[in-house]
Amino acid sequence: MKTFRSRLIFTILILSLAILVPAFAGTTRLYFPNNDYYANPYMGLMVWANEKAEDQNYDFSLVYVDVTWAEIEPVRGELDFASLEERCQFSMWKRLGKRAVFRLVLDEPSDKEHMDIPQWLYDLTGDGVFYNTSYGKGYCPNYENEILISEHKRLVKALASWFWDDDFITFVQLGSVGHWGEWHIHPNVMKMPDLEIMSVYLEHYKSAFVYDNVQLLMRRPFAFALGTDIGLYNDSMGLEKEDSRWLSWIENGGDYEDQKGKIASMPEAWKTCAIGGEISPEVNKKSLLKKNEVFLQSLRSSHTSWIGPSSFTDFSTSSKAAKEGLNEVLSTIGYRLYVSSLEVTDNVVKITLSNSGVAPFYFDWPVLVRVTTSEGQVIFTPDVDIKSVLPASAVSFELVADGPIEGLEIGIFKSQDQSEGLYLVMDTPRDGYWQSLL
Repeated sequence: MKTFRSRLIFTILILSLAILVPAFAGTTRLYFPNNDYYANPYMGLMVWANEKAEDQNYDFSLVYVDVTWAEIEPVRGELDFASLEERCQFSMWKRLGKRAVFRLVLDEPSDKEHMDIPQWLYDLTGDGVFYNTSYGKGYCPNYENEILISEHKRLVKALASWFWDDDFITFVQLGSVGHWGEWHIHPNVMKMPDLEIMSVYLEHYKSAFVYDNVQLLMRRPFAFALGTDIGLYNDSMGLEKEDSRWLSWIENGGDYEDQKGKIASMPEAWKTCAIGGEISPEVNKKSLLKKNEVFLQSLRSSHTSWIGPSSFTDFSTSSKAAKEGLNEVLSTIGYRLYVSSLEVTDNVVKITLSNSGVAPFYFDWPVLVRVTTSEGQVIFTPDVDIKSVLPASAVSFELVADGPIEGLEIGIFKSQDQSEGLYLVMDTPRDGYWQSLL
């Protein structure tokens, strides 16, 4: 009887201690990133904005919107935004939560003689060159023409005003100059303008797009952009020679076309602005993925956030090697945020956020932590700069709950209303964008 009484007292004591001591006090947990692909905001794959969403075989977060000057302003001072929004399905993409990369084009070669600047602008300038080259046919305006420069400044300002309060268009490529807006001109047509003139076109964009929700990107790291927060895009992805040259420019600078030292070294541009690009039309995507280590290394070295509009969204093959290659590409690019460790001491929580990707998250979204105690749920907004979580780095923060912790979740959202968030690359239970830690 005495033994039974002793056991009963011991059991009651243990139960009392369990009530007094928080369930997760003294808990330390380590977490590891998974290799899944999430079509998170601002990264991943991109499609042409005039394509059908249901025709894509892989999920995507970005759409590509380009427009020629002739299309957007057929009559001087009358910008036809409605036609562009209809052609590029703005309403649908916004409803689906996608964002856009935008480019203005003044010269897009095709198989027909044509102009991509409006007739009224040609009538005012008229000192460009109609061409028929290996690129195709078209009209290359004289980028040094003062009227062209003045009208371009006005147009870019109008474009910026058009979507300044709407974060649908997030990345603006500095098109405008050269064939396809790629800042190069066929040598049989004319020379590229010098650095001084090129810098004027950059200044048009810089002075117009002064919003935190828009990043500017340029085709090559030209010297006149030094000191500017600007990203880069590569329209020749997958061509080993071109990729190698592009990466060398970013790392070391160099010459371009007829001018020495036109390209500047920008090895850390990726830390503050996105790097992206599309697969070259000369590349066989299936073959690229089957022998993809060189391609993967170029994505890592350039810290690529997104691929498109020529990407892999329409990719369909029975090849196991190609599928595995694509999965490896998709689990490489962009940011890949996750909680790497959690420590709970009484009602104090320490959380460490890490990034297993190749790029940071570039926008100022808040981190929210939802804590459940016996008193209910409380959402904390710790002072965390999510942009500072660079690849292979970590940021830790602490919070203090108002009682013993019974549950803990974390989420990264665009705003406090939690209408849009991003997925952490973790395998713990998930409720929408909320990731369970306890």
